[in-house]
Amino acid sequence: MQRTLSKKQMLMSVCTKVAVQMNCKLGGEVWAVDIPLKGLMVIGIDSYHDSAQKGRSVGAFVASTNSTLTKYYSRVCFQSTGQEFINGLKLCMRGALQHYSEVNRALPERIFIYRDGVGDGQVDFVYQHEVPQVMNCCKEVGSDFQ
Repeated sequence: MQRTLSKKQMLMSVCTKVAVQMNCKLGGEVWAVDIPLKGLMVIGIDSYHDSAQKGRSVGAFVASTNSTLTKYYSRVCFQSTGQEFINGLKLCMRGALQHYSEVNRALPERIFIYRDGVGDGQVDFVYQHEVPQVMNCCKEVGSDFQ
């Protein structure tokens, strides 16, 4: 905004923030931390229930594809209303493993999964419903995680 740019003492800070955002949106890595675990893929999974569009929920899946955890593969699955458990997880996982393999010329050695949106009473069902999808997918592409 013109008002922001007119404050000369803030101009360098504003320009730096704009340049950082541009770099990020063009695929650049702004900050990174050296992760000691090599061959690591970190996955985040959540569900979103759209109150404006009745009859539709979305399962969100994101997986890291590089060693500094700054590049990601993402995918969504459209589902029935209020459904917290992701039926298309195997498809998401297969795509993430293929993308990771293309980038790193190897499959991940370790996978950490962060699962949000599940209450304590649903943990057992998630374990029975989603974990087998992930394990079967890993076996299909040639990895066998414990």
